[in-house]
Amino acid sequence: MKKILFALLFMISIALSQFENTIAGWYGEHYYVPGGSVYSEGLIVADESTLAAESLNEVAFGTHAKWDVTNDFDDTGGNATFTWSANQTSTLTQTQVNLATAGVSSRWYVFTYTLAVTTVFDGDAAATITTSFALSAVPLEIVTAGTYTLYFKSAVTPTDFVISIVSGSDTEGTISYDDLTLKEITGGDIYVGNDGFVGGDFTVTGDVVARYLGDDIVQSAATEFELKAVGASAGDNSYHLSFEGVTSGGAREFDMYMDADAGTDTYRLIWALNGGGIGMAMNESGNVGIGTDSPGGTLEVNGPNPGDVGGFAAGALQVTAEGTSQFTPAVITGHNSYNTNTQLWYLGSHNSSDDNIALINRLNAELNLATNNITRMTISGAGAISFPAGYSRHIELQVGSAVVGGTAPSPTTVGTFRGLGFNADNEVANFIFDVPTDWDGVSDMNAHVHWYPTSGDAVANGETVKWDITYRSIAEGEAVDNGTAVTISGTLTGGASETDKELYYTEIIFDYDHADQPLTAEDCVGIQFDRDVTTDTYSGAGIVTMLHIEYNSIALPEG
Repeated sequence: MKKILFALLFMISIALSQFENTIAGWYGEHYYVPGGSVYSEGLIVADESTLAAESLNEVAFGTHAKWDVTNDFDDTGGNATFTWSANQTSTLTQTQVNLATAGVSSRWYVFTYTLAVTTVFDGDAAATITTSFALSAVPLEIVTAGTYTLYFKSAVTPTDFVISIVSGSDTEGTISYDDLTLKEITGGDIYVGNDGFVGGDFTVTGDVVARYLGDDIVQSAATEFELKAVGASAGDNSYHLSFEGVTSGGAREFDMYMDADAGTDTYRLIWALNGGGIGMAMNESGNVGIGTDSPGGTLEVNGPNPGDVGGFAAGALQVTAEGTSQFTPAVITGHNSYNTNTQLWYLGSHNSSDDNIALINRLNAELNLATNNITRMTISGAGAISFPAGYSRHIELQVGSAVVGGTAPSPTTVGTFRGLGFNADNEVANFIFDVPTDWDGVSDMNAHVHWYPTSGDAVANGETVKWDITYRSIAEGEAVDNGTAVTISGTLTGGASETDKELYYTEIIFDYDHADQPLTAEDCVGIQFDRDVTTDTYSGAGIVTMLHIEYNSIALPEG
């Protein structure tokens, strides 16, 4: 797995030509950091496709006005010749003002030179590019003739370019350097070969193109790569790739994160598609977007309709079960961290033996279905179904079949409406209804009285018409006169613009949990209905055309 992850990392085009690291230098085609933070014989510069202008003047020593020499160096013979005369330090220098192109801070350079050896040194002589230009002293070849190319990083403030030969125990030695060239690398590739990385920190800045070639990558317990802007301080706008070794629990980790400055900048990790489109992104809040770099939630999926899947139009988010059997389950679940891990809900295949789909609340709590932000149906934890949005049903009590009392209302017809006329006298009609089994049991029932006034006698402004219902709610096996009867009322008060034969609606509320006559499903309710002439002030007859009972039903709505 580690090999695959590392291979993926280096197959991503990160765009390279400038690295930032404290190193001993490049040797030939290989990059060594003995005792440093990175070591790999497989990390090589494959090409320098883009180089800056030549930094040196008089690279072939045809002239030497731009060069200065000390002690055993001589630049007058068409090259830079060193002839040992004493154990001392000798230098070949092109000062900053004489350079063709001044050195650039903390950048990588390629240096090529040709060495000729006349007499081999017999002691401890050593040649280097000094730290006046290089970040650290860069060794040069002095033993074997040939043309050499090496790579090094410039100092933070590069000044003079100096080649120094120091001799402490020699008695002879003659060599010459010629055809020098020094250029800043501004574009190119590196390859990571067979040996890979071993531990420590590797910091990369600028445009990098990195590829992985070769076999297994060997790493220590933890390896971290950091990419940051040139000149940025540690931890400032830097990006990290971290490879963790095997932990005590046997897990391996691949981490990618970014240091965010204090301020108002937006920080995102983005995985881009070929051509620059957003594949996946994570913002500083930890929100993940697929197809968007500005996710508005924990996970936001944004993309074109993928077309048909399985013969049906598919959405941007798909859940596909692993397996090819007919009833392979595909499931989405919701959890929280209570008691380590608690599954809250389940949506998906009910089992692996059929095509049934289940939506399950795993807890002893309600399951609600809503539209337009209003709950339309509720299933309780015990399984009771209700419709809290208010699906109402009605029981119509036919006034034409009412059982009348000793003082009976008079049957009356106006136009196509037939009713019972209640005069100023205390006239009574009796009705019976059963409390329906689909009543929700937790809400009041309402009696709706539909009536109109006597022809030619409109209800005057301020006049009142009061209707009374006296009832008992009797269960099977109880006496019909059991308990104290309850009287409930509804009153109409006339307004300034009442008209003759105007149809009115008066509501009278049954208190479902009244202490004397509570309502219970399947109870038989006996009603004595009358007009309360002792308190109302209208002198004409009130003609009732319809009396019905409205209640909240838990049954599925009809029609």
